[in-house]
Amino acid sequence: METTPVAAVTGATGGIGGAIARRLAARGMHVLLLVRNAERGERLAEGICQSGDGSGSAAVIRCDLAELSSVRCAARELLDTCPRLDVLVNNAGVYCRSRSETPDGHELTWQVNYLSHFLLSNLLLPGLAAAGHGRVVIVSSGAHIAAWRGIRFDDPELHHGWSSFPAYAHAKLAGVMFGLAAARRWLPDGISVNVVHPGHVATGLYAGEATPAERIQAALVRQRTPDEGADTAVWLASSEEARGLTGGYYQDRRAIRPSRRATDEGDQDRLWDLSMATTGLESR
Repeated sequence: METTPVAAVTGATGGIGGAIARRLAARGMHVLLLVRNAERGERLAEGICQSGDGSGSAAVIRCDLAELSSVRCAARELLDTCPRLDVLVNNAGVYCRSRSETPDGHELTWQVNYLSHFLLSNLLLPGLAAAGHGRVVIVSSGAHIAAWRGIRFDDPELHHGWSSFPAYAHAKLAGVMFGLAAARRWLPDGISVNVVHPGHVATGLYAGEATPAERIQAALVRQRTPDEGADTAVWLASSEEARGLTGGYYQDRRAIRPSRRATDEGDQDRLWDLSMATTGLESR
């Protein structure tokens, strides 16, 4: 008897994440919405189940990426409910106007965009391996190229010299490096890992008053719809054509080159070790 494939999506209550969740459900998957706001997640799940777009379904698991304890609880709940996880889409992200720290004491941009996804993915590794063909898709950004000096290993959470865009680019670079390193490390388990640049998408990421530079960019660059931004992630997560592809950085369903810093395997491994120690995974 064929089982329904299971997908988990972070940041699924709006923007690209919402579009990814709806489209995966329309392809017949059971989609677990890993969201901070459970009420908004329930509304989306209800809409998916009532849409009639496909044979898929949805359920909500609360997962606040600003709290590592919430990430751990979400991973336990997910594996207790669905021991086999076919797809994980790490999509959630924030863009902060000022530096702040999470209850765990980590810089917010770093933790939400990168560190919590690193923890979540590693905790869900047994489920992805049990699927036999698990796929991980990391929604990153071309902004990672702006972190041209690479990961600041002496100050990864930018206690010194923090500003909005550099912090965002730095965290996105970490996400790309994580994806490329995970593709190498998890290949023996049959797990594919790929990273996506969705393009400039009209979402609520840059909430608040726009800077002059952001207003100029919005005027000059055509912004994609969330559905357009979701396309490559959905393709990597669910298509037969993408089955077996791993270790790539994609835009518009084409493999492109990430920054030179992102492909440095020595730095990838150094970041991995730092992240393992920071999240306490070394003691698991």
